[in-house]
Amino acid sequence: APILDQLDFILGAALLSYPFWNFTPFIVLLAVLITPLIHFAANVIAYMVGLKDKYW
Repeated sequence: APILDQLDFILGAALLSYPFWNFTPFIVLLAVLITPLIHFAANVIAYMVGLKDKYW
């Protein structure tokens, strides 16, 4: 489940950095929405330049 992989990453990063930075609900929502898009775009670019065999 690719989406769960990104959500796990976001939650882990938020929990580890929480003592150093207070997140607003807007920042959390923004991270949840943008991270999967960036992840997918990076995979497609890596596929296009030949670093990956599959785009996902």
